[in-house]
Amino acid sequence: MQKGILIIATGHHNYGRMAYNLAVTIKAKSNDLPIALIFQESAVKHLTPAHLEIFTTLIKTDKKWNELKLTAYDYTPFEQTLLVDADLLWMKDNVELAFDHLKKRSFTCVNEGYYDIENNKDFSNSNYAFGGPTAEELAKAYKLKTGKLWKIRSEFILFKKDEKAGKIFAKAWEIYNDPKVNSETFAGVYPDEFAFDVALNICKTDCHIDRWQPTYWPNLYRFHIPELHKINKTYYAFSFGGNTATKAAKNIYDLIMQAASRKLGLKYTFKLQSKKEFLTERKVF
Repeated sequence: MQKGILIIATGHHNYGRMAYNLAVTIKAKSNDLPIALIFQESAVKHLTPAHLEIFTTLIKTDKKWNELKLTAYDYTPFEQTLLVDADLLWMKDNVELAFDHLKKRSFTCVNEGYYDIENNKDFSNSNYAFGGPTAEELAKAYKLKTGKLWKIRSEFILFKKDEKAGKIFAKAWEIYNDPKVNSETFAGVYPDEFAFDVALNICKTDCHIDRWQPTYWPNLYRFHIPELHKINKTYYAFSFGGNTATKAAKNIYDLIMQAASRKLGLKYTFKLQSKKEFLTERKVF
């Protein structure tokens, strides 16, 4: 398959439900684009065969949830892949427009800017960390001398099934499994972002746009939520990441899901829940 969207659902069954909801919003915009789901049994046990029919391909895994983005290159059935978090909902009318960002590159993703290693200048969002270590610590630990150290977020990654992207994923996997820095833990494990940050520099790959924000994540804007038509105009998707879903976020989630479900003739069943309500490891973030 040429182009497609890859979603991961592991652990708690609410991730399977969120993945299904995301797929509904994608299908409401583009019924032809294939969607693959990487899943653990625990995450989809509450989904019926009818629910699972919305996915073109089902890929069962025994890997840990924190390892799956780093190994997505090996799992994807697509030549061009959009890897997205399950806690997104799709917004933009033209879904395939996202793949235009791969026309001249093999890999790109959401980012909060970069650190210029040679000139020791930080052009990144200071309110978002490099997965725990500072840019200087990462550059020193991995002996990075030139180029940019990107500060990525991994909820929206575009990549091709080619040699260059393969090297990025392989290097990120190597870094993650043999870290030379102490990283903050996220839900009890190291986040994957710092490994991608370093791998992109080593593989001499830049994100296509500085501070590219294809998803609207209210947490970055003091939980402010603009009118939906403004989000739809600017962003590809709405992110409901974080451990807490505010009342406003739940209302927006309902509105988006009700419209998408109605368009497809489906019943909207799975409501948004705060992750801290069902995951003990998400009490803080």
